[in-house]
Amino acid sequence: MLQNIKGVIFDLDGTLVSSSLDFSSIRKEIGCPANNDILSFVDEITCADDRNEANRVIETTELDDAVSADWLDGANDLLQYLSEKQIKLAIVTRNSHEPCNIKLGEYRTMFDIVYTRDDFPPKPAPDALLNIASHWAHGVDELIYVGDFIYDVLAAENAGMKSCLVSEKVYENIEPDIHIRTLPELKDLFAEIW
Repeated sequence: MLQNIKGVIFDLDGTLVSSSLDFSSIRKEIGCPANNDILSFVDEITCADDRNEANRVIETTELDDAVSADWLDGANDLLQYLSEKQIKLAIVTRNSHEPCNIKLGEYRTMFDIVYTRDDFPPKPAPDALLNIASHWAHGVDELIYVGDFIYDVLAAENAGMKSCLVSEKVYENIEPDIHIRTLPELKDLFAEIW
């Protein structure tokens, strides 16, 4: 499954870096119902002042989270390994630019492309993934999207791309192409090929 991979696109929060975002608290503060996607809810707010305030709450919370984020176990080793094998690397995150850049820090230079929700519609929309495939001039079958949440798997499916779920959680009705618990497991899978 990984033999023809030329590029790996990563989610950020919960995949490469830690995150302590409290989505229940954010929902409560902006009045978003429990089962609604926060970003979709904000987009549908018709009053500009209310929408701006909701975006301010989200951005402030993300910035607070960014300064306390740490790289997850195995992330550095995996990225170094893929770079040595000349595999292209990218990030597609639902974060906005500033928190994303804070979290990436010195690792930013390892990624050819970094897209946030400021660049394309947020996942599970496939737009950012498809743009990367076009930019790299690779077919979607030569790329894999790695994330820790259902939206990551759905975004990959919507783009026609392979998906890798890095999580102990199993989602009903969602079948990623690869399901692992940790990033070192993904490095081991790549090491079996190269």
